[in-house]
Amino acid sequence: MYLRVICLLAVLFSEATRKASGCDIKLAIYSQTEKPFFVKVIAYNGTETPLYAINKSEAQNKKIIVISGPICNLKPTEIRVYQFPPEEDFDSYHKTSAYLEGIGTAMYNVGDDLVPKMGGRFGVACGFGDCGRG
Repeated sequence: MYLRVICLLAVLFSEATRKASGCDIKLAIYSQTEKPFFVKVIAYNGTETPLYAINKSEAQNKKIIVISGPICNLKPTEIRVYQFPPEEDFDSYHKTSAYLEGIGTAMYNVGDDLVPKMGGRFGVACGFGDCGRG
């Protein structure tokens, strides 16, 4: 009887710890330029998003991307911005990266220079990279 109770408590504790230590981060990428551009996110685990087109003059002036997992700060999360869709022989882009962890939102702005910059974050710990301005 006691063994069953102990096993049940161990399972419940491990499940609660796993959920509490995981990450669920919304990356909100906003256009601050009239230039259209393309964005791709490479998460900490190597997962790449498709290439998304963002154009401020249209309804697609922002993109929300969610990354989640048990421990997100093992490797940096990278955001790449392309002026033109990448080709196999030429892959020119601007990028930013940082180690992110937590449950919240990180907001990135892309200006006329097409360089992504973190504008702010809520509920997200950030280190060793672009962690926001001022």
